[in-house]
Amino acid sequence: MVSLRKWSRNGSYHYSLEHSLRKDRKVVKRAKYLGQELPKDLHIISEENLREIYRELWFDDFYRIRDGYQGGRSKISLSGLEKEIIQFGTMFTYNTNRIEGSTQTFKETANLLESGITPDSRMIWELKEAESHREAYEEILIYPSDLSLDAILYFHRKLFSKTKKDIAGKIRDH
Repeated sequence: MVSLRKWSRNGSYHYSLEHSLRKDRKVVKRAKYLGQELPKDLHIISEENLREIYRELWFDDFYRIRDGYQGGRSKISLSGLEKEIIQFGTMFTYNTNRIEGSTQTFKETANLLESGITPDSRMIWELKEAESHREAYEEILIYPSDLSLDAILYFHRKLFSKTKKDIAGKIRDH
């Protein structure tokens, strides 16, 4: 959590940003002095400060996890890697759709996406969303640009254009 602190020293006011976060089961505060006047780009400074804190706290862990993953990944054959990507995509699609109310089982989702077998007693929108989700997932893996709002809305449109055209590619306004 971030808060702005105003304090007085020798008759003049000073400002600082304070971020509260958990570290080793304790709440710690990190403060960044801003000066005697509030900067106009306070939100940008706050975001940059938070990124710096995250880098300090977690990036070593991220690098360790990445290096361990890449070390193990280098031992997998190309066909094994492809199988892993497909299996993860099926699991990702199943879990995402389940959160959104789909009643398909994992086995039904796997049969649909990996073998083209459609379950008998499911709504057509569930099948279309599962297929659209898989298509978007596969495209994200090779998407050449950085993540942006335009990219997110593009994939949202791709995901819902067959089932929920009224919300496809749009940000909620409620």
